[in-house]
Amino acid sequence: MSTRAAVTTFLPRSEEVIAATREWERGRRSREDVDALYARWTQTVLQFEREQGFAWCTGGHLAWQDLLRPLVESSDGIVPGALTRWFETNSFYRRPVVEKLPSLDAGKISRMVPSADPDLTVILPGPWTFTGLSENRTGQGESAVARSLARYLREAVDALSRAGVKRFLLHEPLLAYTGEAPEDELRELYRVVTGGRPPSEFLLWTYFGNGTWLLPEAPKLGVSLVGVDLSETPLQDLTGSALPPGSSIGLGCIDPRTSLTEDPKDLDRLVKDVEAALHPGTLLLGPAAPMDLLPWDTAREKLAVLRPFAGGTS
Repeated sequence: MSTRAAVTTFLPRSEEVIAATREWERGRRSREDVDALYARWTQTVLQFEREQGFAWCTGGHLAWQDLLRPLVESSDGIVPGALTRWFETNSFYRRPVVEKLPSLDAGKISRMVPSADPDLTVILPGPWTFTGLSENRTGQGESAVARSLARYLREAVDALSRAGVKRFLLHEPLLAYTGEAPEDELRELYRVVTGGRPPSEFLLWTYFGNGTWLLPEAPKLGVSLVGVDLSETPLQDLTGSALPPGSSIGLGCIDPRTSLTEDPKDLDRLVKDVEAALHPGTLLLGPAAPMDLLPWDTAREKLAVLRPFAGGTS
């Protein structure tokens, strides 16, 4: 069995970036100055990810206001709506309002990712969460809008691939939060998004609920693995999953809900328990859910605990 580790969620901004953003909002700093600072800190995050030996680099998505906003701002047909609580957290997002079937500004979304890293992974909302958290004002049925948003996600995947992105982490907190979705509809949406690309280019990451019911669905959805939030998932639900030996599994084992750093011995025990129960081919360890509400130094310390598992075997 091989173990890998990587950043699987959004990372927090530094105090310097937060302060600069506030100064810009108050008219005390130029947009160009703030953009340069974001770019510099993105390179700092990329360097940290490389130093840890992580399976890929993300840059932390520091300039993305929320999971959905880049897709909204790159569209013709979707506008930002009301400020809405992000599940049961103390953060908020602008609810996307779908006014018409959207088209993509490929250049705009491509400029939102760092271009200098040779192994770049980008986080996008999965089609179920994207649709479920959006407001439909098109006058068309929900199924038609869901298919349209899945096609729009496919356009984004194609554009970002041309910009050098190697793989996509599709975040599906809504699937774990509700714990259900019509099987045929979910598979169809993923067929549209993945578009026949290799499963190695896609991972599905769940949080804010128990996502173990999705683990066997990975091959049918065209993704290489499903990640589960172990802060919300009993270990026995994970180890009791009916998975073929050799499956790849994502373990969301870094808890962003606490500033306490995880004990490497606990993570080592977790890996051994999952290996003994499920005989996976690969385990991918990462943050359970977005870490953007933690201070940057705290997040860095918590992520550094994953270093012994980066590229390891057992």
